Amino acid sequence: MSSVRDRLRYADNYCVLARHQVDNGQLQEALESLQAALRLAPHHLPAVQAQARLLCRLDLAEEARAHLQRWQVLDGSNPECHLLLGNVALSLRQFVAALEHYAQAQSLGDDTACIEYNMGLAYYFLDELPAAEGSFRRALELEPRLAAATDGLGLLARQRGQAEAAAALFRQAYATDPTLVEALDHLVQVYLEQGRLQSAQEMLEAGLQQTPEWPRLWHLLGVVYAAQDDHLRAVRAFKQALALHPQQAETDRRLAVSLRSLGQWAEAMLALDRALQAEGETTQVLLERGRTLAACGRTQAALDDLLRAWELEPGNAEVAAALDTIRRTVREV
Repeated sequence: MSSVRDRLRYADNYCVLARHQVDNGQLQEALESLQAALRLAPHHLPAVQAQARLLCRLDLAEEARAHLQRWQVLDGSNPECHLLLGNVALSLRQFVAALEHYAQAQSLGDDTACIEYNMGLAYYFLDELPAAEGSFRRALELEPRLAAATDGLGLLARQRGQAEAAAALFRQAYATDPTLVEALDHLVQVYLEQGRLQSAQEMLEAGLQQTPEWPRLWHLLGVVYAAQDDHLRAVRAFKQALALHPQQAETDRRLAVSLRSLGQWAEAMLALDRALQAEGETTQVLLERGRTLAACGRTQAALDDLLRAWELEPGNAEVAAALDTIRRTVREV
């Protein structure tokens, strides 16, 4: 049986191996190395820390939190631990808990722009807009070129109904950091709300030249093309979004609408079937199924889906209009 000293040495070796694997992009292999280290020495702090960081990087929030709590027990005075616990809580939409962890990190000396920005997000989602604005502005004081904080101020302006101010802030954030595609996403949404379809199209097409791998931008470009009744290009954009990130119910639903407009009913139904599989029965998916089934003459099946949509959301005006259209058609026949 190996001694405690041997186990710690072997655990150290696994940690070194894991660092090399992370540097080479072998994240799953690094995870396995760290698990081996922790089997040898469950309270080995470097392994606990590395495991927690890697799980955060892999967006495995619940697992990350468990390891961060172990880290907290072993070394609760480390501000990074509280920062990461705050990030995990934020990703799980536990905003009050996130703020508590960020405040703890600050009390331990980690008063950074990153923490202030994350606190701003938490306040924003809690609808505490003055506090959110204070945090975003404090983040910009600490790091003036933090584009994400400028984007946060744009979100606040949009929430307050200040569309032009929001658009200006989103443009500023995206110009400061062209990799911050969230700012472009937010800007395009403002343009769509204003009916500025050409501006939205130009921004998206330019953005996709820089970041063609971002599925959300392809999705939004499809939305713009569909709003312009250019359903052929909309279909291509939605399909590109799904090729990059499959099982996106909203994208499949919008793809189905454009396919139906082109008379491609069978493919539209396949897209709606995928949407159902991805998120279950929702009013919008059942509504589009009903419309598509009605378009290809399957009246009873269309009624079944629309009545189910009505059960899910009684009083929905779009569902009521679709039901009225089918009932008039049946009476006329």
